[in-house]
Amino acid sequence: MLNLGLGIKGKKLGGRDADTIAFMDAVGIADDSTVYYTGTPQEITGSEMWDAIDTAVLDLKSNGFWDDIPFFYPFVGGTAARHKWNLKDPRDLDVAYRGLFFGGYTQDGTGITGNGTNAYMNTLYRANLSANNGHMIGYYQRNDLRENGVAVGARLSTDSTPHLQVITRVFNTNRFFARFQSGFISANDIGLNNSTGSFLAGRNSDYGEWKMFKDTILKVKRTDPPFSFKPVLPVDNYIFANATSWLLNGTGALGYSNGNLSSLYLINRYLSDAESETLGNIDVNLQIALKRNV
Repeated sequence: MLNLGLGIKGKKLGGRDADTIAFMDAVGIADDSTVYYTGTPQEITGSEMWDAIDTAVLDLKSNGFWDDIPFFYPFVGGTAARHKWNLKDPRDLDVAYRGLFFGGYTQDGTGITGNGTNAYMNTLYRANLSANNGHMIGYYQRNDLRENGVAVGARLSTDSTPHLQVITRVFNTNRFFARFQSGFISANDIGLNNSTGSFLAGRNSDYGEWKMFKDTILKVKRTDPPFSFKPVLPVDNYIFANATSWLLNGTGALGYSNGNLSSLYLINRYLSDAESETLGNIDVNLQIALKRNV
């Protein structure tokens, strides 16, 4: 049974979770009444931020997600130095996937915002997607885009054939675009009014079923036909940000965006529809608690 919301109960019974403490200590925000982002809709105390993170951590654990998440960036603290920390492993090490920011980002109480020109974030995460049981990527975006920029992207192979994964694009024709690509065969457009809110998408292997949720509602599910070429190399660094696309053989990025992301996370397994809804709701509730849904 899924246990959304039990994080609050767990916190009341046992105090702060050790992973919450490790993360917030790395961020450098005290569990007290200090006010951050004064005069903005995101005005919040340090203790309220601790509450939001603690509830998310406990809900991720109680629902069985925590151990399968290599990174989760809540982007709290308002600066690049604070936004870089990985909730799952807040060590200042490449192997802990602490984020590296490049170009002209805006960093504030809403999260991170790209400049559409040169801003992107490298999570330093690598995976051989052919060897696992699928994966899903999620994030929360605050602004409505009408552009060709990429919210989240990855380079899936280092050979000459681009095996790319792009989670969302919103074009000036108001199309919502999601692509899990093997060669050039897998793409789908979904009619969408705007690009704000919670997104979660993934596939169960290199080839096979994939799906996407918008605001915890299933928007598309499909199965790709088989493709003759299968990449054998591990993937390059994932580059996840509202202002990036994919690395081309490890050099440079494309598809810069003006998007405003309030969270970014990956889970190394393909979730059921019910699990996907629950995970999306954990992120949505986190953004509500951080006052980023306004």
